[in-house]
Amino acid sequence: MGAQATYHLPTELAQRVCDGFHTTLGVGMIVAVSHGEIVAASAKERIGQKHAGAARIMAGEVAEIAVNREEAEASKGAMREGYNLGINFDGHRLCSIGFAVPPEDVAPLSLLSQLW
Repeated sequence: MGAQATYHLPTELAQRVCDGFHTTLGVGMIVAVSHGEIVAASAKERIGQKHAGAARIMAGEVAEIAVNREEAEASKGAMREGYNLGINFDGHRLCSIGFAVPPEDVAPLSLLSQLW
């Protein structure tokens, strides 16, 4: 039996995507990998932090998660209001991305991100 492919998202690419969304659309964005570790973000101070919703997405518990204003406030800065979803490549979960906008406003952004 052949070895299963391992995929790695280059951090530089993830950061360029976050910066592009923020600069072009004014939208905050994160990219998280295994265990919800944020590896790229439009708000650089978030890099290295853990995101509970992204951790659930990366563990395969959920495909997407919305964080409302009340949940964001209760997290004491660990999460922001927004929407997070998993990005798959070749049948494997590559990363989780999150947009810091009200969940009801994110549908067009999530469609764009799936082209990535």
